[in-house]
This record gives sequence, C-alpha cells and structure tokens, in this order.
Amino acid sequence: MSYTYSVLVIDDMKSIFNAISSILVKHDCKVDYAENGRLGLEAARKKAYDLIILDIHLPDSSGLDICSIIKNIPAYHYRPVLLLTSDNNNLEKGLMAGASDYIIKPFNTVEMLARVFTQINISKAHISTREQEQKLREDLVVERARLTEAQNDLQSYFYQTSHRLGAPLSTLKGLLNLHKIEHPEVAQNIYLKLIEDSIGKMCHINEQVARIGNLRSMSLNPRTFSLHFALENLTRRYPYGNHNIELDINEDIVLLTDLNFFLKGLEPIVKNALHYYRSGENKPGRINIHTTSEDNKTLLIIRDNGQGIPEKELSKVFDMFHISDEKSTGNGLGLFISKVALGRLDMTVSIDSKEGHYTCVTIDLTNTVILKKAANESTRIGQ
Repeated sequence: MSYTYSVLVIDDMKSIFNAISSILVKHDCKVDYAENGRLGLEAARKKAYDLIILDIHLPDSSGLDICSIIKNIPAYHYRPVLLLTSDNNNLEKGLMAGASDYIIKPFNTVEMLARVFTQINISKAHISTREQEQKLREDLVVERARLTEAQNDLQSYFYQTSHRLGAPLSTLKGLLNLHKIEHPEVAQNIYLKLIEDSIGKMCHINEQVARIGNLRSMSLNPRTFSLHFALENLTRRYPYGNHNIELDINEDIVLLTDLNFFLKGLEPIVKNALHYYRSGENKPGRINIHTTSEDNKTLLIIRDNGQGIPEKELSKVFDMFHISDEKSTGNGLGLFISKVALGRLDMTVSIDSKEGHYTCVTIDLTNTVILKKAANESTRIGQ
C-alpha cells in the first residue's frame, strides 16, 4: 500500500507510537518507529520524512539535542519536528532547538491531526517554493552561460566580419582611384562620385563595427592620467573652424582607468557637439566642456548650443543604429560606441536636451578619480 505522507515517531514507549500510528494511518500516513535517539537519527538520515514526532525524554539522550542534530540535516531544514512532552517547561527550549510545534501528552485525535497536518502543509509549501527557486537559479546559470557564449560569438562575428570586409573595401577604393587616374575624363562623373561616397560610408561603418567588437572583447589597461591633459589632446584632433570651444577642466583631477577606452568613449560625444552646434547670424557655435562636483560626485559635462534633441528621442540616443533626425548623415553607431566604451569603465552617461537651445551630456567620473584637490572644487570647477 502506498501512502501520501511519511512520519517518524521517536519515543521509548511503544504504546505512544501505537496510539499515534492508529490516528495517522487513517489519514494516509506511513508511520515508522524508533525507540531511542540513536535509532531515530539513523532513520532520519536514511529517509526524508514529511514530519518527525520526537519525545523530549529519551533513554539514551535528550530529545532537545536530537532535535538540534536533526534540524542540521539538510533534508530537515524545511521539514518539521514536533516535540512530544508532558512538561510545559521545556517548550521554549524545544522551539529554540528548531522544533516547529509541540504536542502535549496526553493528546486527543483532533489536536494531533491539526498540529501534524498544519506543519506538513506549511513544510510542503515551503519546500515547493525552495525547489522552484533552486530550479530558477539553475535555469539562470544555464541561461547566463548561453548568453555568455552568444556574446562571445557576437564579438567574434564583429571582429571576423569587419576583418573580412576590410580587404575588399580597400580593394574597391584602390581600383576606383586607379580608374580615375587612368581615365581622368570620368573623374567628375556624378555616378562615380556617388560610388566613391558609398564606399567611403561603408568603410566608415566597417571601422566602427570593428571598434565595437574590440571594445567588447579587449582587456582594460588602467593607468593614471590628467583629465585636463587627455581632453586637451582630444579636442586638438578636430578642425575648430569658427567653433568656440571652452575647455574648463580642473587640472588637479587625475583618473585611474583605461585612457584608450576613455578617449574612444568621449570622441563620438565631442564630434556630435561639434557637428550640431548652432551658428547663425554670424555667431559661432559654442561648445563647453567642464568639470563639476555634485553630491560627492565628479562629473564631466559636454554642452553645445545646437539644435537639441526631441524629448521622445532622448532615451534612445545611445542605442545601436538609432538616428533621431531623418536629415542626419550619421549611421547611429557613434554614441553606441560611447556607451560601450564608457560602460566598460564603469562610467554612467546621461543626456539632457532642449530643442532649439542645447544638448548636455554628463559623464560620471567618480569611480575612476584618484586625486582631486578639495580647495579647487566648486559647483562649477574653475569658475
């Protein structure tokens, strides 16, 4: 005969076992018996019972000690032990030893059934929840491994694809230049120019894809450097034209991070500021790059007075291939590169903008700052 529940009774009096068994058997319980603490522990270690009824007074040991040992068996972390006693003075100690409830002798059938099945139901619900949690944890481990493998495959794809495309694109550019040299009469052909422009765009996209792959896979090489020095060198890379670039960086700020990743992350943001600045009525565009301290954070702020970004687009500007302006000549990879590079350095990036007025990008440098003179800090450093 199969039973739904299994119960172990540990008591030196066989008559007690017989009384309990006669009650529980009628309610689909298989009831086993151990006459002392040693045999009770052996039985508990061999089988995970749904519930154990344990007498506090045993001939070979204290029931409280046996209770503590049983509750340290992994199978019984969430399975109940009910103390059987005629002495109310030991109940508190029993609960401290890990018992879930108690039964006072002499007991009646209703009380026995109520206490036994209340604890069994609580235990089964708890065990079911724990098993579900464990299954979820195991599934998450498997899914994490799968995602890691997919990410590695994607990084390899970025690298291999850009590498394989680079050669034929370079060949196309070379052949086009040779054709123009050998046939100068076609150099101004509109179709040839469109082909040349398209190849140039493809080469640029391929370079950016390769850069994303490298940023994803390359190891970081932290070093100390002056923030002011790094930004001075970065802004010198671009022809300013009639741009009015204000570089206001606290010269005492020193960072410990990967300089290469840092500059690659900043470059698309600075380029965007230079591209979208507003100059009209003979007024030059204005780009301001400065540091500030707020709430114990060190922030780098890049602000332009350009056309701004629609509010509905702000949350998506750092997404891959996102282009908010239909007239834009970009491909939506630049700011995604910034997100990847600065993210690897544990720098958070936020953006604020107002159409027709400005765009402001804020980069939190706090986690990488190793030196900063407090005397030079202000709401706007250096001003």
